[in-house]
This record gives sequence, C-alpha cells and structure tokens, in this order.
Amino acid sequence: MRWFILGIMLFVEVVIYYQSKSEATYHEQRLFLISIPEYAHDSQEIKELCLGFKKENQRNFIVITLLSLPTIFLSGMLYLVYLIAWFVLLVIGANFAFRKHHRLLKELKREKQWIVIEDKKLHVDLKLSAYMENVKTRWYLLVIPLSMDIALFALGIYYKQMILVATILMMMIVLGAGSYFISLMANQTYTTDTDLNIQLNLARKKSYFMALFYIGCSDACFNLGLLILDKQFIAGLLCLGIAACFMILMISDLSSFTRLKERMMHIHEDKFYYQNADEAWRIGLIGAVYDNPADPRTLVPSPNGMQMIFNAAKPGYRYFMLTLLVVVFVFFGYIFGYPYYLDQRHELAELTLTETTLRIESPFYEHEWTLSSIEKVEFSENLGEGVRVNGTATGVYGKGHYRFDRYGDCEVYLASLHPSYIILYTHDGIYIVNDDEQEQTKAVYEQLVKKVE
Repeated sequence: MRWFILGIMLFVEVVIYYQSKSEATYHEQRLFLISIPEYAHDSQEIKELCLGFKKENQRNFIVITLLSLPTIFLSGMLYLVYLIAWFVLLVIGANFAFRKHHRLLKELKREKQWIVIEDKKLHVDLKLSAYMENVKTRWYLLVIPLSMDIALFALGIYYKQMILVATILMMMIVLGAGSYFISLMANQTYTTDTDLNIQLNLARKKSYFMALFYIGCSDACFNLGLLILDKQFIAGLLCLGIAACFMILMISDLSSFTRLKERMMHIHEDKFYYQNADEAWRIGLIGAVYDNPADPRTLVPSPNGMQMIFNAAKPGYRYFMLTLLVVVFVFFGYIFGYPYYLDQRHELAELTLTETTLRIESPFYEHEWTLSSIEKVEFSENLGEGVRVNGTATGVYGKGHYRFDRYGDCEVYLASLHPSYIILYTHDGIYIVNDDEQEQTKAVYEQLVKKVE
C-alpha cells in the first residue's frame, strides 16, 4: 500500500513538473509571466535565463523526489504528518525557480528597456489613497466573537474537550489575521470620480469586516451548540440555528456590496481602467495568479494558454477559495477531528460480548463473530511491527487488512490510542480488536477466555 501511495505522489509530482515547464515557455509574447518582444526572446540573455531556470527547476524537483522516499519507512500519525508536509512542499517548491526567474526577467526587461506595445499605465487615484490612510479600522466588531471564543476556550479546558480548544484557537487566529489583512487591503480605483472611489472602498472594507464578524459569531455559536447539545438539546439546537443565521448574514453582506458596486458603477459613465499587464500577473504560493480589477473577465487563460484560471480581483475567486478552504477543513475535520472527538467521549469503539457472539461497533466499522468460530484468544499491549495492506489508518482508529511480524496477515478493528488488544484466532483468519476504554478491553478478554475454553 505504501508503494502505491508513493507511486501516486511521484505521478502528481511529474504532472506538476511538466506543468511548470509548460508555464515557463514563451507564449503570446510572455515568458515567466513577463511581456517581452519577440526580438528580445532570441537574445543571449534570455537563453541563459531559460537555461538557468531549467537546471534549477530540475534540481528542485529531484530534491522533492528524494524527500518522498522516507514515506516508505514511516508509519502511524508521523506518516500522515510527513505526507501532508511533503505535498505542501511540492506545491510551494514547484514555484521556487519560477518565482526567482520571474523577478530576474522583470529586472532584465527594465535594464534593457524592452517595450511591448500592449503595455498600459495603471490609473491610480492619489486622493483616494490619501483619504483611506486616515480611515480607522473596525476592530471593535471583533470584541463580541473573541469574548465568546475566550469563554468557550475556558469551557473546553474545563471539560477536557481538546477538539473544541483546538477549533477555538484556530478561529481566534483567523479573526486576528483576517482583520489585519483586511485593514491592509489595497485601495481599488474604480472610476475617475474620487468621491465614488472613496464610497466603494469604504463599503468594501466594511463588508469584509462584517463578514469576518459574522463568521466569528457563527463559529462560536456552532461550537457552543455542539458542547451543550447532549445536555440541553433545545438550547443546543437553538445555538446551531443562530450559527446558520450568522452564515446567511455573512453571504448576504458580501452579496450586498457586489450589488452596490454594480449599481454605482452603472450610474458612472467612465468604465475604462488601465493597468500594466506585467503587474497583473504574480507568482503566489501555489502558482501563477492573475489579479486585474480592470479586467471584466472572471476566468482568463493561463500563461501557457492550456487552461483557465480565476481573476483574483473578482468576487468569484474569493467565493471559490472560501469554498475550497471550507471543503478541505470539513474533509480533514471528518477524517481526523471527528474520530478524535468520539474517542475522547469514549464513543469511538464499543466491544460487546453476549452468550453467543462477540461484536465490535463504531461509526466507522462493525463486525461480529460467533463464539463457536473462535478457536483461541490472546491479549497484548504491544502488537509489534506491522504495516497496513489496505484499509484505513488515521492515527485515531484503524480498520482493514494489516501484516504484523508476530501474527502475519490479519484483519483489525482498532481504537489506535488505547494499546490493549484482543487477538482472535478464528476459522476465517486472525482478527485484532479493542474497545476505546482499555479496562473494558481487558474485562471482555477475561470473560471471552472463559467462554471459549
């Protein structure tokens, strides 16, 4: 299984490598996202720059390939953490050489004074910039969600709900970082009318601060609802409903600004803006980014012309990125956070012994054995060295087919954080199971020995 995962990793790396090579080719008078004339592309300086990019890009990908090999020897939670870190390094490292040569070509173009006819100057409203420098940020809006988060943080510590504590810490970081970046948002020059630009920029910042406020309040109400749902069902359900209302308000607030801008821009006749084409393209952490508020398109061709990417200045890009982050957060929350939450509440795995059967039940797996099919049982607190052949292993629970040095091929249903295991030797093969409470595992084993004998 690990060789299969390694194969997938290397396949993804090869795809990204050839994608990076494609984006670095000269296409539509652009090289490394910088516009240069055709005669300049044939110059010795450009050839040396392209050769330097090729060598450095290959070296970076070779290093990333070598760093993928330790996944063969790692296991458990360390394997998952290393795997995620490797993919992050792949996405970011794929742009190291591109970012460097983008900067070098921009400097070379300035030095050689290469002129491309399509270049236009950026229209900047200096009066707008001077006015917005004195505008106070709306920090006070975050007092309410931060106060709620601090109270929930204390409750999480008191009730030993570490998932809640981690979630609250993450949201407090999001609120702090989000408000900081909103306060530093660059001003946008929409028209030649300074007053209209001021109104739109003030409305934009207010809209983003209110959206952040609603997200913070929604998250706090959602966590409070989960915390009290099993104790006060009606109150918990009410908190979850309020959280949903805050999210609706957030979406409505962002949509209202979009409608306001469209209405005010429609009234104003001047709809022509100017921006230097080179400045519209930049290299982000995950690749090329097109950011041009003057361009009415939401999707634009990529530098190599092979695919479409979002115009980062458009609301659609922000909605897409927000949706993507939510999907990733929910996915990893379900894979890792939810099992850990159940484990802390001792609801992850329940081992039950009746007069005729042994049953393991979990939200993620279940199995049953008749006592007559069990030939022998053992108890162990250390399974020794083993690898997963197929199935699932999140570091919190494991299920599927494993291969251990001591037991050979077997099927497991494990609460991984509780090292007390029952080994069942049956007609169908070897099974390893346990409860999410070690004392319960030991108790079931003692009863099972008497019944099997």
